[in-house]
Amino acid sequence: MLRLAPILVVALLLTACGSDGGGDAPPPSPTRPYYGPTDIGAGTPSPPASTTATVTSLADAGAGSLRQTLSEVGPDATIGFDASLSNGRVQLTSTITLSKDVTLNAAAAPGLTIDGGGARRLVQVQTGVDAEFVGLAFTGGRAVNGSNSPGGAINTGNDATLTLRHCTFTNNVADIGGAVRAGYDTDTLIEDCTFINNDGGGARNGFSAGAVSTNGHGVLTVRRSWFEGNTGHSGGAVYNLLQPLEIEDCVFLSNSSSGPGAAVFTDEGNWVGPSATVGGSIAVRRCWLENNHGKEVGGALFLWANKLDTVLVEDCVLFDNSVRNDGTSSAAKGGGLRTRGILTVRRCSFVKNLAEQQGGGMWIDGAGPFLIENCHFSNNTVERDAGGAMNLNVSGPILIDHCTIVSNFAGRACGAFWFGNKDLDITLRSSIVAFNTAGQDHAQDQIGYQPKDGGGNIEYPAPVGSGRRVAAGSLLTNPQLGALQNLDYMLTMTPEPGSPALGHAVPNAPPKIDIRGYTRDGSPDSGAVEREPTVNQ
Repeated sequence: MLRLAPILVVALLLTACGSDGGGDAPPPSPTRPYYGPTDIGAGTPSPPASTTATVTSLADAGAGSLRQTLSEVGPDATIGFDASLSNGRVQLTSTITLSKDVTLNAAAAPGLTIDGGGARRLVQVQTGVDAEFVGLAFTGGRAVNGSNSPGGAINTGNDATLTLRHCTFTNNVADIGGAVRAGYDTDTLIEDCTFINNDGGGARNGFSAGAVSTNGHGVLTVRRSWFEGNTGHSGGAVYNLLQPLEIEDCVFLSNSSSGPGAAVFTDEGNWVGPSATVGGSIAVRRCWLENNHGKEVGGALFLWANKLDTVLVEDCVLFDNSVRNDGTSSAAKGGGLRTRGILTVRRCSFVKNLAEQQGGGMWIDGAGPFLIENCHFSNNTVERDAGGAMNLNVSGPILIDHCTIVSNFAGRACGAFWFGNKDLDITLRSSIVAFNTAGQDHAQDQIGYQPKDGGGNIEYPAPVGSGRRVAAGSLLTNPQLGALQNLDYMLTMTPEPGSPALGHAVPNAPPKIDIRGYTRDGSPDSGAVEREPTVNQ
């Protein structure tokens, strides 16, 4: 399985939680050396095969300047930058406007920065223009009028194409899209880029994130990029409106929003909206999301979906994110994730996330169907109400398969997971549910209503008083899990030697691999981790 290509071999002991599954010490922050220096972020771009013209001056205008060179080339030009401009700075006195299809490739001049001095937008891409930027840094862009001025560094018109590779965006500000705003019907591809301390939240515009915002009817694809310290209103880092979204191999660290989705906010994955008859797609794969803090719903990820949209969250770590009340409503749901649609959450770790109201790790609703598979939930917290690990406010079928749900807490009830109707089609299979607690109703320390028993489950301890068993036929015993560890860049707990989880799962039932991507053997273990896997996928 493809991971974030670690340079270092890391299996860090996070906390000596012992057989009770406790402890909540954090992993090391995902700095670039942690993942490997070339894995995530701007990296080193490749030079173009050929150039139409070369920028030779750092001046804002005149012979050899970027502005002058753009005026001299025809459509479909590739403009390079002379090596003498390395680590230089183009200080703009006005916005650069791109009215012809063009590629700007600064691979030969690493460290070249375009700077707006905090006074102006840096680049305007006109309607219908295809623009590609490679190896450039953008800083000090500003597009603010108090309500709807878009794109502090780059703004595109409608029907454009925007490609960003190996670029860095820092300290840009706008009402909509602090660094980048893509117009209507614009396809946007972002690869190997870094976004740090961009601000799209000042106007509290409902369509604005700190780093990247879109305006619908295109496609947004983000790969191998780093988002840190960005601030927005709807989406601290990324806001996506009415279009397919794909995010892969990215880090979201310490972003914040005054509304939902401190890392990512998407409003459906199709081009139509609630009346769509064909669903779109929303996918977040192989991402690390840490210390993102939002309001209302979705501390890290708010993935709002049409009932026909497919939503996939896969191979992700959601650690130490939170969602709190914004002061105007009682909503504070989904400390790590809030989503709906046709949903699969697969091989993910939810650790130490917090929701003020419900769903410390995850809050989902809708008709589904839903699959939660090979996931780890530990030390997630709900301060007030219910669903320490998960709040399942659903009407459709859910399968919770090969999950480890340990040491989560809810202020009122259901430290493990909550759902609101005993007749719902919710099945628990080959999972471990242990040491989850509630602050008020100890009869519901782990659950309230009992899910269907798919077999192979372990729970501990026994319910208090009139409380229900987690699953009717579960094995009631201490699962004997080891400490929380970073195993192949996934936070989880391995069963100890002699653990009752070993070989206890339902045989010949999906999934065939565990949370790390290792193949399960013919006598699979309950929970997210296979202690002695056979083959690395």
